[in-house]
Amino acid sequence: SKEVVAPILPDTTNSAAAILSSLAPYEPALAPLRAAAERPQARYPIEYDAGWTALSGRGYWILISLRQAGHLLSLRASARVALGETDAALRDILLALRLADTLRLEPFATAHHVRTEMLLFAVQPVWEGFAAHAWNRSQIDELRRRFGAMDPLRDSQREFRGETYLMMD
Repeated sequence: SKEVVAPILPDTTNSAAAILSSLAPYEPALAPLRAAAERPQARYPIEYDAGWTALSGRGYWILISLRQAGHLLSLRASARVALGETDAALRDILLALRLADTLRLEPFATAHHVRTEMLLFAVQPVWEGFAAHAWNRSQIDELRRRFGAMDPLRDSQREFRGETYLMMD
């Protein structure tokens, strides 16, 4: 008879604390994003009249910066979930979702691709929180409300129209 041995899972507390420590220098860069995320009609300075080249230059860097912020917030939220800091983790997830949502009305496929990546980044710490049974009822309700309000098919219609207009231009 073989003895079944349960795998020994590594202690993630030290790793999570190290991740939070290494991400701390980026907090000042997140502060303006957090403030701007409170403005529901915020728009980016993209030169829409430039057609195909609208996302070159400044527009490109806006998308890259948003993607990086979403990744950073996801990583930080995962570390916070591992440390049991679920309120702080939820704030990071909600900010990541709000930043992704700012791209929802953009008429460019590239912007929607970045938005999709940001949403997928945000799902990881949510899943980790569920796997660890870390979320409380009100946090689950908030996550359900935020993810439940998403309508990818509706959101993609603007992208499809925008890309069609770009091709016609």
